[in-house]
Amino acid sequence: MKVYLAGPMTGCHIPEAVAKRCGTAACFERAGWEVRDPTRGEKVENTVFDAHANGSYAPPSAVFKRDVADVRWCDVLLVDLSGAQRVSIGSMCEIGMAFALNKYIVVVDTDDSCHDHLFVREAASIVFADMFDAVRYLTEVYGE
Repeated sequence: MKVYLAGPMTGCHIPEAVAKRCGTAACFERAGWEVRDPTRGEKVENTVFDAHANGSYAPPSAVFKRDVADVRWCDVLLVDLSGAQRVSIGSMCEIGMAFALNKYIVVVDTDDSCHDHLFVREAASIVFADMFDAVRYLTEVYGE
């Protein structure tokens, strides 16, 4: 199985965004899954990612096209919206693309978050309040 680890980056410190995804990626890799992570290649320094200022190593068009390609590539879009302080436009676009491509979409979020919206809930195949439960569900149900 192939999973793409989506989730907010704008407003996040790059080291925190990378670390958050590394643990999740390791769980899937141990289960034999292939993982793509949008933080790959980011400069791991103590800066805040800002999509508006393009704090990335690549031009905006390349970042967008890489993320679109990753959504097309995956079997499962795992979107971690937990703890987001503001709506992630990129994550919402990725959910929309994945839905249009008939991908399995797993969302990790709580009912009181800034992403609590009927479009997110309805596009999601399943929603969890905790990343641990989401990863356990996917690796147990889909295995390798």
